[in-house]
Amino acid sequence: MNIKEFLNKDEIKKVKKDKKNWVNLVILTLVAILMIVLSSSFSESKDMFSQKQADIPKESTISSEVEVNEYQTDMESKLKTMLEQIDGVGKVKVMINFEGGEEQVPATNNNDSTSLTEENDSNGGTRKITQNNEGETVVMVDGINGNQPLILKKNSPEVCGIFVVAEGASNDLIRLSIQKAVITLFGVPESKVTVYPMKK
Repeated sequence: MNIKEFLNKDEIKKVKKDKKNWVNLVILTLVAILMIVLSSSFSESKDMFSQKQADIPKESTISSEVEVNEYQTDMESKLKTMLEQIDGVGKVKVMINFEGGEEQVPATNNNDSTSLTEENDSNGGTRKITQNNEGETVVMVDGINGNQPLILKKNSPEVCGIFVVAEGASNDLIRLSIQKAVITLFGVPESKVTVYPMKK
């Protein structure tokens, strides 16, 4: 083997090695670009999903809390006004505690159906199959925020305790009058109504 052949073999090996390195570099670059694109699109979709998930409960929770707070304030104000009209009661402070929030009852469509199937087997026998399908779907209407369920009625939150402080409650007869009035107005048991005299 002469020097020319030896140099050519070394050059060929070097060129092959350079080509192999170059191909590996291109493949590695393409894989890196692909990973960057996939990770950014995955994180964007994850962010969008988490944003949607976060938005829905927050909005419904906030509106529900606001509605309950408004209802509570309104009921406390009305009760205070009514109790102060009773002779001898004087000034009144009221606190009503509610359990849960407002319950909304949506309109529904009943999709009940019955199907009867008759099958003939190879021996000349027949078999009858009755299938009952019961289903219910909520009626949706176009609202401000898109499609919303059609609400038939709203049930107020349940009262779990009423606390009344009144100037005239130091008198047993007036205290009992207050308690009876509250029980009658809210339809709650006596154990849920507490009446105390106001500090002088």
